[in-house]
Amino acid sequence: MRELGRDILTIGRSPLNQIVIDHPTVSTQHAVLLRAGASYWLKDLDSRNGTRINGDFVTDADADQSSSAESSAP
Repeated sequence: MRELGRDILTIGRSPLNQIVIDHPTVSTQHAVLLRAGASYWLKDLDSRNGTRINGDFVTDADADQSSSAESSAP
């Protein structure tokens, strides 16, 4: 697993996020990655289009157990 260097990483369209995804289905403040010990958790920030992992909508999930996360358009 790659070390991300922070305990909290914000994800979204805004350039103020640590991970910027410039795509219309991604909210300005879409989600966060939270470090919990040796693991990371992905938490959706009530984004408009939601967050999916392996096709399933999630509000929070163990990112270490997930193979891919994506934003979803309605």
